[in-house]
Amino acid sequence: MNWDHGSSKITRQLIDEIERRLPLETAAPIAEFSRQFYDSFPAEDLRGRSLTDLAASTYGSWHFLQYFDNSRPKVRVFNPEFERHGWQSGHTVIAVLCRDTAFALDSVRAELNHRNLIIYTIHGVALRMRRDAQHQLLELLPRAGEAGDLPISAEAYLYFEVNRCSNAGELVELEATLADILVEVA
Repeated sequence: MNWDHGSSKITRQLIDEIERRLPLETAAPIAEFSRQFYDSFPAEDLRGRSLTDLAASTYGSWHFLQYFDNSRPKVRVFNPEFERHGWQSGHTVIAVLCRDTAFALDSVRAELNHRNLIIYTIHGVALRMRRDAQHQLLELLPRAGEAGDLPISAEAYLYFEVNRCSNAGELVELEATLADILVEVA
């Protein structure tokens, strides 16, 4: 898979796949998220991934972003399975949504290193969001531009893939520990 940063062929293919599968009003914000998230995604981390898995993973990430109360980080640690998640991976996935603060990504990475987990994929992106009073996502804003009158939430979406852990208790414990670490960082 050839990944060129910015106006890449794979980004276009991914967006085409999303637009083919979803109604336009649903596809448009996911396509914008794809542009922002994958624009600086390391090319080597995308080698060997199918377009179908990448689209399903992107949709899962978008779904994860829908609700966020910035008083506490949101952490999800799971093993993607096609039957449950619409895509699969041989790795354990860690998704984090938190306030865009310094050292969030480094703090998660430090904990993973402390646990001797091999990190296969690491990526973070700063997102500008508008949310309603119930913390539901109203709009993902472009990276630059006018903010308008509504308050903007500066959030960071962090994505990791580590060696697979099949112990459900360890996954739950890692999720809780990472949330606690991110509370301290904030």
